Amino acid sequence: MRITVLLFPLLLVSCDGFGLFGGSDDTGIPEQGGPNYPHDHISFVINNNELSGHVEANFMPHRCRAVHITFENVDQETQYVESFGMTILFDEDRDSYTLKRELIDDFEDDRIVHPDYCDTHFHLGSEFHESDWNETVATYYPPGEETDDINKLFITDFDPSAGEYGRLEGEFETTLHFDSGEDTGRRYPDTLHIRNGKLNVHLKSPPR
Repeated sequence: MRITVLLFPLLLVSCDGFGLFGGSDDTGIPEQGGPNYPHDHISFVINNNELSGHVEANFMPHRCRAVHITFENVDQETQYVESFGMTILFDEDRDSYTLKRELIDDFEDDRIVHPDYCDTHFHLGSEFHESDWNETVATYYPPGEETDDINKLFITDFDPSAGEYGRLEGEFETTLHFDSGEDTGRRYPDTLHIRNGKLNVHLKSPPR
């Protein structure tokens, strides 16, 4: 009987750890080693192939606090990786951003809202990479001279009170062209058309 008395409190603690007794809501809390916001999501169609999954959006230190949005699609069997990214000079008062390839080396640019954080030049715009076992097979960028509305990210909703720096929803489309890589290793043609893009993501600091 004495053994039963000693073990019963331990049983309650163990069960409560698995949420069997109605503990705190862990919605949005990642598993150990998982993403900070596991429900952040992106989807888009690239050359008639639909991709979707978890997305990250980090403020870039030393780069005028630009926001870099990244998505990776990994084939676990072959370790072939498709990576898509967008970098913007985020401003809470703006709802559209160009995704054309552009180098920021003038820190007096009117679009920069955090000039105190500008320590190094960097590129804006969209990018796509194919990789095989951590080796880049091909890179794709939109041409810098393209100025039409194809390469655009539209912010459809921004909630500054959600998460670390807010949560944004957006829609995007962009056209990218093969820039460099190995023709024998890549799976995509010279031109990539990304359409019907949608994202829902929290803004946060990059991992230390």
